[in-house]
Amino acid sequence: MKRMGAPSQRGNLEQPFLSSASCYALRVGQREIPWSRVRPLLRAALEADIPAKQRTQEARDLAAFLHAERPTRIQYILARKKLMEIWRNLNRN
Repeated sequence: MKRMGAPSQRGNLEQPFLSSASCYALRVGQREIPWSRVRPLLRAALEADIPAKQRTQEARDLAAFLHAERPTRIQYILARKKLMEIWRNLNRN
């Protein structure tokens, strides 16, 4: 993910990083997908509206992959099915 648009440069002063849903994009290769399209699909894949103990193993594997500081190949393999589902849904819309 990257923030779209650079903050203005005013000398050596640092600007606070303020986020809003409209200023983020998921970048895959040369393609940028607005966060507003990614967010609902990601919430559904992570089963964010279901209590943690009731989530499927696939949703827990995806969460472990996304939250890992340095994801492993095993984490990727376990999360791949949900990642591909998200990707297909993004390309469908």
